[in-house]
Amino acid sequence: MQLPRIFIHRLPQDDPSKNTAVKMARFGFVQLVDSVRHLPRGSILLDPTAKSPLTLSDRDTVIRRGLSIIDCSWRRAVELHDKLPRVYFVRRRLPLLIAVNPPHYGKPYILSTIEAVAAALYILGFRKEAEAVLRLYKWGPNFLSVNARYLERYAVSDLTPERELLGIDDVEEGITRLIVALLNGR
Repeated sequence: MQLPRIFIHRLPQDDPSKNTAVKMARFGFVQLVDSVRHLPRGSILLDPTAKSPLTLSDRDTVIRRGLSIIDCSWRRAVELHDKLPRVYFVRRRLPLLIAVNPPHYGKPYILSTIEAVAAALYILGFRKEAEAVLRLYKWGPNFLSVNARYLERYAVSDLTPERELLGIDDVEEGITRLIVALLNGR
C-alpha cells in the first residue's frame, strides 16, 4: 500500500515540546515545511473553512500530490486559510468529529493536528497508519474509540453523521455557526 506524503507548515504559536506536528515529524510520519510556498501545489489542503469534506474519492489526489496542513491556533485558522491562494490547493475540510486532546476534550471540530492527520488517514483508507500515528500519545487511541461510528461512515463517503451531530440539515451553515461559536469561546 502506498502511503500518502503529509506536509505540515507549522506556525510557532505554541510550545514546540507539546506540539503534535513536531512529534509526528520526529517519528517520521509527516514532513514539516518552512513556508506555505513549500506545500505541494495540487495537494489536498485540510481547511476548516472549505465547503467540501474530505472523502474516499480524494485518495488518489492525496497519493499523487500529498496532504497539506497548516498547524496553527484555532483562533487564527479561519483568517489564515482565507489568505491562501485558492488555485494552489484542493481544499477539503474534515467531516465533523469530536476532539479527545486534553485542551479540547469533547468539543466538536477543534481537533489537534495529530487528530486531523489520523482522521484524514482513516477516511482515505489508511486505518493502520491512523492507529500508528495516534499511538504517539496516551490519549490518541481514544480518538478512534470516541469517533469510531462516525469515521466508519465517513470512510465510505456517508456524511449523514454530520447532520446528526449538528442537529440540522444544512451542514454548511451548521459548520459555519459552529466555527463562529467556538472561536468566540461559547
